[in-house]
Amino acid sequence: MSQTNGSVNLQVKLEPTSPQTLSLRTVVQVAQLELRSTLRLFRLWLVFLLLSGASLSAYVLSCLVFVNIAPFNFSFGGGTPLYLLGHLDPAYFLFFQTGLLLLLLDQQHRIRRNRLEEVIESRPVRNLEYQIGHTLCYSGLIWVIVCANVLLMQLIGVSSKVFNFHVADTLQLHSVFNLLFIDAPVSLLIWTSLFLLWTKLFGSRMLILFAGLSVMIGYYFGTLNTPHTFVDLISQSSNQTLFVSDI
Repeated sequence: MSQTNGSVNLQVKLEPTSPQTLSLRTVVQVAQLELRSTLRLFRLWLVFLLLSGASLSAYVLSCLVFVNIAPFNFSFGGGTPLYLLGHLDPAYFLFFQTGLLLLLLDQQHRIRRNRLEEVIESRPVRNLEYQIGHTLCYSGLIWVIVCANVLLMQLIGVSSKVFNFHVADTLQLHSVFNLLFIDAPVSLLIWTSLFLLWTKLFGSRMLILFAGLSVMIGYYFGTLNTPHTFVDLISQSSNQTLFVSDI
């Protein structure tokens, strides 16, 4: 990585590929190139802090219910950490989608500013490989934030049980598995692909922001107002059908 006249040139060796084949290696190299550029953004770390704060706040509130209310009123058992992911509010998906949108808002501008197009166009990289690499980069970054927060919650719960602190509880393992390996990856890949398409179609950042927020908020309220019988058809979470009682 070198810096010349205020602009940053990121260099990566992209392997030439046959025009008839999709190279996984090239996809990974494109994702790495975009990752190097994104990790230097202050906005990324701000998004990380805000999303982590929102996630951990929900866990802390559920721990307060677990310690102070649930032992005396069993009707509040669903508000404890054990069932936190079992009935996850759609608002949390909205928070993470908003963070993803903020990262992608000026993606095309950063590509031109950092002269990444010169690097990409100097190699025979297919457009599909280029787009898949970018999609994996941004969806992967948000997925890592999700994983870090969920695993931290689980670590706190396990530590509380092992050392008998009685201040926290663990999350349901099947809910953790569904969120990290089914719900979050699928949702992030779809929304990242949609946002990247808009950055290609719309030149204005305000237009991209308006379109993104409109669709996300519309989808959020659509999910909230869908009858429970049909909510599984459009919900981003599969855990809401896994509310299992231990009684």
